[in-house]
Amino acid sequence: MLSTWGLLSAITFVCYWILWWVVDNDLFLEDVWNIYVIGFDFGYCALISITALGIGTLFKWLFRNHMRSKMGFIVMSAGTLFANILLALVIDHVVNECLFSETTNFVQSQGMLIMALIASILSLIIIIDRHFKMVAAEQERNRQLELKVLKRQLDPHFLFNNLSAASGSLEPDSRAYRIIMLLSKIYRYITMRFSDDYVAVSDTVEFIKAYIELQQLRSPGHVVLTIDESYCKCRGFIIPLSIQLLLENAIKHNKHSEKNPITIAVRADGEFVTVTNTLNPTNENTDSSRIGLENLNRRYQLLAGKSIVISRGNNCFEVKLPIIVRK
Repeated sequence: MLSTWGLLSAITFVCYWILWWVVDNDLFLEDVWNIYVIGFDFGYCALISITALGIGTLFKWLFRNHMRSKMGFIVMSAGTLFANILLALVIDHVVNECLFSETTNFVQSQGMLIMALIASILSLIIIIDRHFKMVAAEQERNRQLELKVLKRQLDPHFLFNNLSAASGSLEPDSRAYRIIMLLSKIYRYITMRFSDDYVAVSDTVEFIKAYIELQQLRSPGHVVLTIDESYCKCRGFIIPLSIQLLLENAIKHNKHSEKNPITIAVRADGEFVTVTNTLNPTNENTDSSRIGLENLNRRYQLLAGKSIVISRGNNCFEVKLPIIVRK
């Protein structure tokens, strides 16, 4: 800001003195070495420059929501010039009345007004230049973001193509073929829903079934899943992949075997989707589970203004996800 102010003051001072030299060369040569004149003119240039920058910045802030439209941009520019010139007229009148009893020419008599006009135009150019640079930077950020999105879209397609190629060499009724198909289905769902804020509860049913079937293929008989009809018919919304997190935590942080499987129940009751699992904790560190639940709770608070409800009994662990009603 200081460097801009100094540069604007110096350019305004030089432009004014060039104009003075062109209009009245003789008087200019008389005063060019006058320290008082130089100091006064440059001091006024500095004053009017900082004022012009301040008014320009104020008008830019006032019209910040309209700068992208042509009319808003024109009104902002005209308003900045008008306000600067109006202020300069007031200052010019006061200073001339107080300091100058006689005037010799137009440039000298209206010097402060001319300096103000020069400073106003230059400050407006600086502000417009900054605005276009900001717009250009925003466009570049958006371009980079779009490129990242496109790259992320390419990655799933690359994986899907390779999964399809791998499944083509397997027998359709083989275990490996089924695992690849489930992985493809799960990953496709995740990539499609990952960036969404909400997902319909009913749309998650097939995903849950595919995820649990994959776990059962990995460890046959270790997981018993029950999806209540109330969940399948629920018309509300939840946060994407929240059910997956709860299922993953239940399977990862509890002991289970074919003889002693973990039982997971999913239902919708009233204002919540409830996921309950039998409790038989492993001896592993459960920090990842806690962090995942804290993250999920924070997402619910930000997107829905609600919190998840966690309860733990002797034999079960239960998490209630608020059902989001979208109007």
